[in-house]
Amino acid sequence: LSHGMQFHASCLFSATVTGSITGTVTDAITTAPIPGAVVTAYPVDGGPSRAEVTDPTGAYAIRDLPAGDYRVEFTDPSGRHLTQWYAGAASQADAWIVTVPTQQTALDAALQPALGSLTGTVTDAVSLLPIAGVQVHVLGPDGSTVSESNSAADGTYLVGQLPAGSYTVHFTDPSGRYAEQWY
Repeated sequence: LSHGMQFHASCLFSATVTGSITGTVTDAITTAPIPGAVVTAYPVDGGPSRAEVTDPTGAYAIRDLPAGDYRVEFTDPSGRHLTQWYAGAASQADAWIVTVPTQQTALDAALQPALGSLTGTVTDAVSLLPIAGVQVHVLGPDGSTVSESNSAADGTYLVGQLPAGSYTVHFTDPSGRYAEQWY
């Protein structure tokens, strides 16, 4: 040091504590892996989210997450499965909070298949006019009723909340004017 000058050097080091969320995403019915599902970790404090896509075996890893509390969403972009949050919650508000420590946190998810619907119009075979009040019964492979509906004034019907599968549809007219039909 020259001319009576003093130099002071100081260094500040900070290390960010991180962790990981890993797991496997599968179909809740078949237990088959769901490749291409998106797993997103949303910080409870509102910071930026992080997402990863599952590999062909349904596995994912969101690495280097800052330690903290997260809500985790599982989405199938193909639309074949319902979106859910960790622990099977239907919404972010209901999702369990996951605390990411400095170690790996394992979260597996089993997504429910997306539900479909059956729609159509009941008409008179001769006049082609709509028929209201026809009962529409959707039967599963074992013959039990899965869901049912009635045709509206314009003959239309909608039977919703059907899991993917094969069904038999049975139409009956309570007035007795029309013969029952099976499809």
